[in-house]
Amino acid sequence: MHQAVAAFAPLAEAEGVQLKAEVPSSLPPVLADSDRIQQVMSNLIANALRYVGKHHAERPQVQVQVTSQERFVQVNVADNGSGLSPEMQMLVFDRFWRADVARSRDQGGSGLGLAICRAIVEAHGGRIWVKSQPGKGATFIFSLPTVPD
Repeated sequence: MHQAVAAFAPLAEAEGVQLKAEVPSSLPPVLADSDRIQQVMSNLIANALRYVGKHHAERPQVQVQVTSQERFVQVNVADNGSGLSPEMQMLVFDRFWRADVARSRDQGGSGLGLAICRAIVEAHGGRIWVKSQPGKGATFIFSLPTVPD
């Protein structure tokens, strides 16, 4: 988890975005392909940096928080950007869907990132979802089951 955050620190700093991470030193183990989970983390952080509220009066911010709850480890990637409407939230994990319809493939992205994240998380027995309100940012959350005792 720390690797994905650290990889984006220079970009966040260059863009004037505060990137914070809260990862406890001891988390229960999860049975997962670390490369694929890093891919999920990288995609969620990259998206948060892309859509963070750069025009707000407050400083643009992306926060990564990892917690353990019962038999799951949960990861939240939150930004203080423009957020997503309820309609957008229903579509955001669909293949080829983009929040910014004006963005073309020439400007980066294929519209597959969140669909791939969903496939990876679900293949690990977890789930992924989004919580958002227009004008109040978005939080992408995924949970993975811990290794049974």
